[in-house]
Amino acid sequence: MIKGLTIVDHDFYPNQEQMDLDQRCAEKYGVELIFGTELDTDNGDVHVIGYNIDPTNFFLLRYLIKEQYKRLEAFEITCHKLNRFFELEGKTIDLDGDVGPKTLKKNSKGQFTGQGPLRWHYLRQAMVEKGMIHDIREADILIGPVGPCYHQRATMDSVTVVENILKWGGKPVLAHPHKIPERFRWRVINSLIEAGLAGIEAFTSSYAKPEESNIYARIAKENNLLILAGTDLHQNIDDIGSFLLPYERFEQLRNGDSPS
Repeated sequence: MIKGLTIVDHDFYPNQEQMDLDQRCAEKYGVELIFGTELDTDNGDVHVIGYNIDPTNFFLLRYLIKEQYKRLEAFEITCHKLNRFFELEGKTIDLDGDVGPKTLKKNSKGQFTGQGPLRWHYLRQAMVEKGMIHDIREADILIGPVGPCYHQRATMDSVTVVENILKWGGKPVLAHPHKIPERFRWRVINSLIEAGLAGIEAFTSSYAKPEESNIYARIAKENNLLILAGTDLHQNIDDIGSFLLPYERFEQLRNGDSPS
């Protein structure tokens, strides 16, 4: 039985009203929630999560607004590249008409209630609908790193982001470390530990060895960091619960305790 979940989205942090609403919904099922934001750093090669940040911190809000503008620009450039790539086939994709409407939130009556973050999954869905790809798994061939329509927005360095999360009163956690390019992976991890890293996602879809043989769990133990897990969920709701950890890990993250 799942007793605690963390909810994280890229470049987005919910306001207090949204967090309270989500908490009340989760309480019906006996589940506690912790919220965070996942930030791209080091030109997208390193992702750092900030947990338990005060949602009224203007430094955080200002940072996220800038990142969302850069994200919007990246979507605009990517759509332009896709249209150039498919020009001879007569296929086009429009950010305002095909992708943007997917961010709109509606209630059970179909009434507009607000807008959510602009997510890359929405672009992948639109690419399928426009006949550019057969299924969303093919999208990264075109818009993923080294793909012909890829665009990487400018990002802050990972050490500075860890330091900022600490200034915002949050707990910085390294997401899916096994996805960091191996040529500089260990240098990044050591630098972030020195900067004040609080935890590491040792169990993810890209690396899920048992704790006894998990190199990231060992690094966390050696440096008194929280050992955490992440599904890196993007569209398949069934992925929730893929990696279950002892409830005490959730308590440590929630209460700000260091591992014993």
